[in-house]
Amino acid sequence: MSRSFLFIIIISLFTGSFIACDDNYEDYSTSPNDVLSFSTDTLSFDTIISTIGSRTKKFMIYNHNSKPLQISTIYLAGAGNSGFRLNVDGKSGSSFSNVEIRSEDSLYVFVETTLKENSTNNPIVMLDSIIFQTNTVNQKVILQAYGQDAYIWKKGAVIETDSILKNDKPYLIYDSLVVRKNTTLIIPEGITIYMHDRAKIEIYGTLKILGSREKPVTIRGERMDYLLGISYDKLPGQWNGIRFYEESYENEINYAHIRNGIHGMALDSSNLDRSKLKLYNSVLTNVYYKLFNAVHCSIEAGNCEFSNAGESLVSLNGGKYKFTQCTLANYFVWSSRKSASLQFKNYKKDGETVVPLPLSQADFFNCIVYGSNTSEISTDAADAAKNPGIDFNYHMDYCLIKMKYEDLSTTYITNYILNKDPQFKTIDRENYVYDFRLDTGSPAIDSGSSSYVTPVFSTDMNGIPRSTGENPDRGAYEWIQSESK
Repeated sequence: MSRSFLFIIIISLFTGSFIACDDNYEDYSTSPNDVLSFSTDTLSFDTIISTIGSRTKKFMIYNHNSKPLQISTIYLAGAGNSGFRLNVDGKSGSSFSNVEIRSEDSLYVFVETTLKENSTNNPIVMLDSIIFQTNTVNQKVILQAYGQDAYIWKKGAVIETDSILKNDKPYLIYDSLVVRKNTTLIIPEGITIYMHDRAKIEIYGTLKILGSREKPVTIRGERMDYLLGISYDKLPGQWNGIRFYEESYENEINYAHIRNGIHGMALDSSNLDRSKLKLYNSVLTNVYYKLFNAVHCSIEAGNCEFSNAGESLVSLNGGKYKFTQCTLANYFVWSSRKSASLQFKNYKKDGETVVPLPLSQADFFNCIVYGSNTSEISTDAADAAKNPGIDFNYHMDYCLIKMKYEDLSTTYITNYILNKDPQFKTIDRENYVYDFRLDTGSPAIDSGSSSYVTPVFSTDMNGIPRSTGENPDRGAYEWIQSESK
């Protein structure tokens, strides 16, 4: 007998013995009392744009019994017509037979869905369930998803004629939304625009966002699920941002909530005799880099919240600006921040070359500038000896600010409250929850100047009159007793 043949016989005998010793694995329980356990009884998906596939979610099947089980069938009760799809233990399908699970073992079930259009403006719930039959006993895990119809622009959307967006359902922008020169796009109240990863908005013409207190316009990332228990709506870096190019003028934004970008708004250098942007009653928040970056433009902003950015909240490089009743609050946690929240400059750098940009006006009235850094205001002027005659004019009056005392210039900053906590209602950096309204005892309450309360700013963005106290409060939000903790 050859050695190789003898080796095969020995291996065969060894393998047979091993299988015989493991025959308990084939000894499936037949008792109706031995059933499955699951990591959840309901698998819920957050709102999903109709016709767009969801992210994958999962749950676990457990066998906590002393014997192995054979699951006779696993199937979708809706027979796949609800839009849900399954993957059980690495195999895809809508039904599975004779699935084995060892004693004290587990299996993964992965679920995805693509929901059909529902022909309504509001989200509707889609329900299905996964049925598990083991030893004549039926068990189930409920599947639940909310579907929202939307206008889906998968390729770059280019607006070449004056247009008004319909506001009967949201929009999903996959690549870009571009408004051509000499063209106006109006976005009316109540619209939500979801931005896909890296998608951007580019304005060469004019953008008018006309939200209302009751129905603001929202521009945010598209993802509505969670990452490690954190809502994607709290995560920055989900889309690129908004850029207003040199030839863009007369832009208006009123009652808008814009968040979650890599960048916020960038506004290119323009003629100071024409308005670049009027920004009112809006919240810009939670971006990785600069939130509002303006280079030599004419801008007016009021009743606005600028909050939480990895770099500056408002960066003004030359130009003409007026900010009234605004709150700048920076408690960004997603990276280490070195930049001050508010930056004034009268130049920009082109490589190693300093390009003069006269800062002819930068007014901040009844505002709050505060955050987690030691100093939240940077006044960086070009070297006058090298660049004589460059205007560097900024004025902060009746503002609550955080900055080093030695950097404070009473020539530019008057009637200030320095380095006193404004006592915002909620700063919960661990759970990423922020509410920049004022709490009881805030030094910003009743300490502003009524001379800056023009008809445009007679109420805050929530409709609370500025005349509630003896004087208006500093910042974007007027305090009232009923809002205190």
